[in-house]
Amino acid sequence: QSVTVTGSSPGLAATSLKTISSRKTAWLMRMGALSFCLLPFLRQSPDQAALPALYAATDPNAQGGVIYAPHAWRGLRGYPALWAWNQRPELHDQKLLDRLYRASRNVTGV
Repeated sequence: QSVTVTGSSPGLAATSLKTISSRKTAWLMRMGALSFCLLPFLRQSPDQAALPALYAATDPNAQGGVIYAPHAWRGLRGYPALWAWNQRPELHDQKLLDRLYRASRNVTGV
């Protein structure tokens, strides 16, 4: 049995996560809240934001070793598509990917 590893990004979702974040990420959440106020058209529903993860996890045509994200507005909203940043060299550095995989397994206990 083989394992296919994919990643996903939800883009910008209209959720309550900013209200339950840690102090460490508070500045990032404030930036997100500011963008929600100034650019409300970038927001998408939580259901829409879940689609990249669902696609990556369930579609038999999903590719391994890539990230799926919303297709519009630089990966902030829209339907799942291959993320434009998949071409970054870091995403093809096997040693770095192996470290990330091991760290993910340690954190999740899988």
